Amino acid sequence: MDYYTLEDLPLQEKTVILRLDINSPLENGMIQSTERIESSVETIKYLKSKNCKTIIIAHQGRPGDEDFIPMEQHAHKLSESCGFNIEFIDDNIGKYARERIKIMKKGETILLQNIRFLAEETLDLTPEEHSKSIMIKTLSPLAQLFINDAYSASHRNHCSITGFTQTLQSGAGIQMQKEIEGNSKIHGGASPVVYVLGGAKPEDDVKLMKYALEKELVNAVLLGGVMAVLYAKTKGWTLSEKEDEEIKKWEKPLQILKQLQQEYPEIIAGPIDYAVKINGKRAEVKKNSETQGNPIEDIGTETAKKYAEIIQLGKTIYLKGPMGRIEEEQFRTGTEIVLKSFEQAKAFTLTGGGHIIEAMDMFKIDKSKISHISLAGGALLDFMSGEKLPGVEALKENKKRFPK
Repeated sequence: MDYYTLEDLPLQEKTVILRLDINSPLENGMIQSTERIESSVETIKYLKSKNCKTIIIAHQGRPGDEDFIPMEQHAHKLSESCGFNIEFIDDNIGKYARERIKIMKKGETILLQNIRFLAEETLDLTPEEHSKSIMIKTLSPLAQLFINDAYSASHRNHCSITGFTQTLQSGAGIQMQKEIEGNSKIHGGASPVVYVLGGAKPEDDVKLMKYALEKELVNAVLLGGVMAVLYAKTKGWTLSEKEDEEIKKWEKPLQILKQLQQEYPEIIAGPIDYAVKINGKRAEVKKNSETQGNPIEDIGTETAKKYAEIIQLGKTIYLKGPMGRIEEEQFRTGTEIVLKSFEQAKAFTLTGGGHIIEAMDMFKIDKSKISHISLAGGALLDFMSGEKLPGVEALKENKKRFPK
């Protein structure tokens, strides 16, 4: 591999700085989902098995946002998931943190305070510039190794992601390695390659489509979610006042979709029927006039079944986002049909994102049948759109800087 993994590094009884992404959704200030926390357990336990002194650094939220809080809850959740105590240190680079690190016992694990409480963490600097920061200069001398297990934050050139790779021998954690290897299989995978693009972020969808279509990486693109609404607009459908208002902010992806449809008409497929709410109930329509001015809430059943057939023919399949508004039970049909076909596909299957994972739980999809479920959002999108991830590139450069 062009980066170090845990198995490559001399970990036994070393002091290790471990960068995690345990940034979690909150409700009333309390952690609601522990998915990212649980995904970190394997690496933490591996380091403990090597009798490492493990210093976890991580973030929660962004400055100014409601979810920008201390990390004490995260330490409790990590402790529960790991089955041993992970002590929260209410400091990150101050004297208290430094002194606590110096007296750590072999096999002990601690979690420092929210790394984004330091303004320098989110500065957009080069790895070399980050290595001169107070954070790196303070913590690096206290450790021998750095492990990045935060793939979902590795699309950002942040201090804690790339700075330590300049000063310490570094490697990828177990979750990081899984993400790199799993996501890499989507490019150059066995044909036919099928993208199923739903959800509520058309800017991301058209970015991904443009790259994959221009590089001839995909054989079929199936549209759901907001992209299905934009598709209807390109076909001359009269949308509801609500949708027309929303489309004003999606003018750019709408224009890109129109252009891509002209250039790749045989690859891009949109709905042949839609579901709208008429008199409070789901109604499936095939003509513009049948919508009665009601918003599109889901792809139609006929469309979902056609998508399912195409998915079954695929050998490499990426699914992004629900097909409709799954918050309301009567508009879950499209997503359910597509997800069940995705689960049954004899192919390499990749998906990720909070809403699609929520839908998988909703329909009792057997996650073990999915080849790779990514916990990354922006990082996965950037990678699939052909961009290099600073955190991954920094690990590759580190291997050259610290040869065995």
